[in-house]
Formats: sequence, C-alpha cells, structure tokens
Amino acid sequence: MSEATSSSHTSARSSTPSDPAGDGPARTAYKAAESALAQARKDAEAGRAAWLANESAAGDDKAHPLYVANEAALAAVDSAEAALIAARDVLADSDEPRAFTFRTDDGGEMTADAASMGDAIDLATDWAREGDYDAIESTIWVCVRIVGEDGTESATTVTINPDEPECDPDDGHDWQNPIELVGGLRENPGVYGHGGGVIIATVCMRCGAGSKEDTWAQDRATGRQGLESVAYEPPGTYDVSSWGAPETAEDEPDDANAIEAMTSSEAWDRYMGSQSRREFLATYADSGSALSVKSQLEVDLATADLARELSSKARSVLAAKLAEHVSSEVER
Repeated sequence: MSEATSSSHTSARSSTPSDPAGDGPARTAYKAAESALAQARKDAEAGRAAWLANESAAGDDKAHPLYVANEAALAAVDSAEAALIAARDVLADSDEPRAFTFRTDDGGEMTADAASMGDAIDLATDWAREGDYDAIESTIWVCVRIVGEDGTESATTVTINPDEPECDPDDGHDWQNPIELVGGLRENPGVYGHGGGVIIATVCMRCGAGSKEDTWAQDRATGRQGLESVAYEPPGTYDVSSWGAPETAEDEPDDANAIEAMTSSEAWDRYMGSQSRREFLATYADSGSALSVKSQLEVDLATADLARELSSKARSVLAAKLAEHVSSEVER
C-alpha cells in the first residue's frame, strides 16, 4: 500500500454569492474600485476604436481631440488599476469577510466568504472532505487551491481516509494481530518494514475484516512520500470463526477472574507446568524488569495455543502472574 489511488471530487458545491448589504467598508471600497477599473477599460477601448476609425485623425497628430481623449482614457486605466491594488491591500489587511474560491485538480470549484486565509483553508478542508470519492478503499490526498478576491493565494492538502467496513453495531470492530492471520515476526506480528516506516496489519476478530496502516505511504499524484494511510479489506476476508467471539464491553471474562484469584505459582502450575522452569527462566530472565517480562509474555501468549483458549484480558492477567513468578524464581 505504498501508493494511493486518486478519485474525483464529484460533489463540488456551487458558488455562494456574497451579500452586498453585509459588506464592510473595505470590501465595499474594493468592489467600487473593481467597477471603476472595468469602466475605465471599457472607456479606453471605445476611445481607441474611435481614434482608429476617424479618417481625419492622422497617426502622428497628438493634438487631435480623439488622440487626447484616448490618452486620457489610458491614464484613467492606470489610475484605476493602482486604486484597485490599494483597495485590495486594505481588504487583505482587514478582518472583513471576502470571497475565496476553492479549486481541485479534477475540476471541483466553490466560492465562499471568509474573514482570513486561515478561515478559508478551514472551509476548503471541510468542503473537500464532503466530496463523493466513489467508496475509496485506501487513503487519498486532495489538493485544494485557494484564491481570494483580495489577491491572496494558498493551497492545502486534505487527507481522505476510507470508511471502516461495517461490523457489529453495538461493539464495533475488535482489531487484533494474531500471527496466524497477519504473519510477520513472533515478537511483532503483522508489522512489516516499508521505506522509512512500517505497514501494520490487523484483523477484526468479530467480522474478519482486515486493516493495513502504512506509515510511509506515497501520494501517487505528487510523488510525496512519508505520509500515513489506511486501507481496509471487507468482512469475511479472514476466517476468525475458530478463534471464538471476542469479549464485549458487557462481558467480563470468567477466565480472567479465575486467573486473577490464583497465586503466581498456581498460575504456573495450571498453564505452564509442562514447561521446564529452567528453560522458561533462560528465555525470560534476561528480559529486564517484571514489566518487560510481562510485555514479552503478552506477545508470546498471543501467538501460542493459549490464544485460542483464553480471552485477551485473561492472557494479560496470566502474563502478569508469570512475570511475578519469574521474578520470584530469579530472587531464589
């Protein structure tokens, strides 16, 4: 999942016109300057056309009334342009709402009012996330270009993640990483190196859906790397029936309670009695603190046959008991 697929922003909203009655003084002045410039250019075009069409006007007769009028019209355009730039700067420095246009590479476009570029970026981000991305299966990145009527420009990239597949409506997904299903190393199931990051594979133990998180993803449209993405496989992709139903928020695992009531020696005798204490100590005694031993045991127990017999909470309790047992054996 090193590359993401692209998709169309097919639900671009239509332009939202501003309300002239609600414009502040800076925006009112800017719009007036815009209108003045448009009129000045129109007058200049008409003056030039009249000058060129008049047979009595010689090309080098700078005293001719039509030539003088044409030059005056061109000077008026220059003045109007300067006035518009000044009005635009005032608007840009103000906190008055002004129009911003958002555009995506696939042709999506929307115009909305915002008081600043920061607010416009927030609006553009929300707009991009509301697009129709045709049920994407993995993360995509949408570039939105933002142009303000005050002359400011910016761009933002919006991360669009796919929706999780449907699962149990009450308890939701139970994402786990049993090595038999996700593969990888025993000490780190489901984790695979990828570029400067990793891909993390998990499976929902309720519906059999799969998830793959990539911490070194690439946006195929831009080539940018080092992004984070996620992709899902549909329910039923993995056979989780033999693993039993995971505990829910309402279920308190009886096996966890039973192990909690045991001493560390009793837990050893019940679950690890078939393994040589010497062999066990040789494996875990060098792991450091009891907490380190417990963490390592949790990984190992999750990949052992006990994973099919005990709930995840019970395995965690058992790991703590066995870590306590290791500590007591080492102290002897």
